[in-house]
Amino acid sequence: MPIRYRYFMLLALCSVLMHGRLFGQGWQWARNPNCGSVNGGSEGWLVKTDKGDNVIAAGYYYGGSICFGPFTFYNPVNSANNIQTLIIKYDSTGSLLWARAGKNGQSRPIGTAVDRWNNIYVFGLFTTDSITFENNLLVNPGFDRLDPLTNNCYYLLKYNERGDLLWARNGISNIHPDGDALHPGGVTVDSDGNIYISTIFNLPTCIVGRDTLRNAGGTNGMNDFFIAKYDSAGAVLWAKGFGGIRDDYVSDIAFGDGNKLGITGYFHSGFINFGATRLFYSNEK
Repeated sequence: MPIRYRYFMLLALCSVLMHGRLFGQGWQWARNPNCGSVNGGSEGWLVKTDKGDNVIAAGYYYGGSICFGPFTFYNPVNSANNIQTLIIKYDSTGSLLWARAGKNGQSRPIGTAVDRWNNIYVFGLFTTDSITFENNLLVNPGFDRLDPLTNNCYYLLKYNERGDLLWARNGISNIHPDGDALHPGGVTVDSDGNIYISTIFNLPTCIVGRDTLRNAGGTNGMNDFFIAKYDSAGAVLWAKGFGGIRDDYVSDIAFGDGNKLGITGYFHSGFINFGATRLFYSNEK
């Protein structure tokens, strides 16, 4: 059966303003790690700026160790297959302010966001029985040593602008990305400091806070997706699931002016519902 895709976009606004001539800009600065293991490496995936034009980069490293200025991190497993989340903050001139990393597990980031107080949010997944960020231990509630493909669990972190970890939360298991979902979701924040995450799940049911989400694909292992809202203290306020009987994915989430929340993604199902709006695949209407 051929793989079918249909992309959707909700609450999206795009404008291109062209005034005068556009000129190529020169690089002001570039940075990389100061040291690392011979068999190691690192990849940058995400970047955000705050109101002070500071730059927050997130990615992961693998191998035995890596360092950024005075910050050195050691991977518990010296392997290219064992990756650890990295968060690095530079000022507007490229001077390193601080760096943070996961430890005692395996993880990578999916999305980052910055609020109006310059707090930083990192949303990602981890694939081990637990992960530690600073002194916060997050446990994977569905870890199964006999079936490693089902062991992915999400994490959500909040740092202040100085790099202090304010809180860390874990979430449901089995949200692993497959070949169709290398970036399964994202994170955004509103003007009141509430946080919104989006990601996929392929469990028949999952519990997020007080909400039980049911996969429209039943027990067939299909991917649906959900949006969850957290308050500024890290408590789940609500969660809503979406999807049809086939694989459906969310790619990113954003919060805009006027208290509007937007998501984008794609679906394989014949149709998918968003409230009273039903989107159909191709000509199946």
